[in-house]
Amino acid sequence: MERWENDLKLLKTSTFISAVIFQICFILGIIFVILGVVGELIKITLGLNPISWFLLAISAFVVAAYWGINWAASLYVNYLDSKSK
Repeated sequence: MERWENDLKLLKTSTFISAVIFQICFILGIIFVILGVVGELIKITLGLNPISWFLLAISAFVVAAYWGINWAASLYVNYLDSKSK
């Protein structure tokens, strides 16, 4: 917690970066799900088997969850800092 208290600009930059990475990973997860569903419905391989697209989607959502939690924690620390002033 001391690291964040010393540099508020780092906290704001970290919050922004976490939000952007969260959004990118979430959108990639949605794209992977769509590719998996389309590949399964038309019974062809779209570069990967449909199950592989679903596994990629799950991994993208797990990474998005990590960055989402990081973003929420950064916002909370920023809130605590602004509340204490």
